[in-house]
Amino acid sequence: MTILMKIKGDLLEARKSDHPVKKNLISTLYAETAMLGKNKGNRPVEEITDEETLAVIKKFIKGAEESYQISLANNRQDKAALAQEELDILKAYLPAQLSEEFLEQFVKDFLERSPQKGKQVIGLIMKELNQHYQGQFDGRKANEIISRLI
Repeated sequence: MTILMKIKGDLLEARKSDHPVKKNLISTLYAETAMLGKNKGNRPVEEITDEETLAVIKKFIKGAEESYQISLANNRQDKAALAQEELDILKAYLPAQLSEEFLEQFVKDFLERSPQKGKQVIGLIMKELNQHYQGQFDGRKANEIISRLI
């Protein structure tokens, strides 16, 4: 089952349970993801890949994180709680994230077998991480770990 089909099932469930935040968020997420197919060659929803769906989910997460930060800065606890609820819903669709310990070990192993040293190795490590674990790690966190270990 693709991520988009899971979203569609969750949308039906949210409509039945009458959970307004979840219903509105998932409805918007599904509609925007479905538009990808229409915008890219009028493809049916079933042909939208998990990578395309994950890109939309990450865009929504970024928006919810920004909303959360702004709400906290403006002392709007109600809006911050809403943004946090949206983040929790959205993050459930992401694949399991790699632990910080795993990322550190991956970087250490890469540095041991790599002849290159210094800042130029950052791009190589990120490239290899993306090849093997795309969507399963936070790029900022990985970059911090790499910078700390080189």
